[in-house]
Amino acid sequence: MKQKRNYFALILAVFCCVAVMYVCSVIGAANIPFGDANRILLHELFHMDVDISDISRGSISIICNVRLPRVLMGFITGAALAICGAGYQGIFRNPMADPYVLGVSSGASLGASIGIVLHFSTGILGLNGTTLLAFAGSLGTIVLVYSISRIGKRVPVSTLLLSGIAVNLTLSALQSLIMLLNQQSMDVIMRWSMGSLNGKGWNQVVTVLPYVIVGICILLSSSRDLDIMLDWGGYGYAAGSQCGIPEEKNPFCFQYPHGSSNLSNRCHRFCRPGGAPCGAHFCRS
Repeated sequence: MKQKRNYFALILAVFCCVAVMYVCSVIGAANIPFGDANRILLHELFHMDVDISDISRGSISIICNVRLPRVLMGFITGAALAICGAGYQGIFRNPMADPYVLGVSSGASLGASIGIVLHFSTGILGLNGTTLLAFAGSLGTIVLVYSISRIGKRVPVSTLLLSGIAVNLTLSALQSLIMLLNQQSMDVIMRWSMGSLNGKGWNQVVTVLPYVIVGICILLSSSRDLDIMLDWGGYGYAAGSQCGIPEEKNPFCFQYPHGSSNLSNRCHRFCRPGGAPCGAHFCRS
């Protein structure tokens, strides 16, 4: 019965996500008739034999090159954020956990701020310099927090939380200092921190998608380990190690959205796939 409920929740989440993506594709600032938008989608997306000769090239371009890439980018972003949230909430056994707990967001923002101020433009594998520095900042923050929290061969969750909060505040202060000393770049840094789908096209979708797919696959492969530790509640890592999970297995690889966990009975095998469309739905909304 519980398994049927999990599958139903997953199907419902996917259905709602597809419905929102469809609505966002046919409705927008440009006044394109509803019927024309549907015909464009059927012809361009599904390659159906639908006559669109009476539709202007501008309308076709808006649907295919403006709305669709943004909708897909929103879907990818929301899905990635939801699954990342799954790991944090699962590993800390706390539905309030977020990227700021370990200072990851602050580390990424600090790295991006440095890249923007220095006009770092070197790119690798489709990622620009600012993105690379943001990733380096978040990764460096994880290593720092993990090193500070480590006690012998163990990394207690309480110590990890306290270290993450302390590092987060420190990095946020450094970012504020950079913005204060470089006020001409403050607007750019703020816009980068807030994020936006404006100007995103198929190139960005193709660049981001492989990274997200690889990350999701890695996290899904960790579902069993996280379920064991979560089911044992307060016994945490000790119980997990008795079930064959190394105590010092990197805790930063687990991610989890609270709403989908309630729908799926806190089982990460269903929670993470269910969280992806839920997060995508929220992001596109």
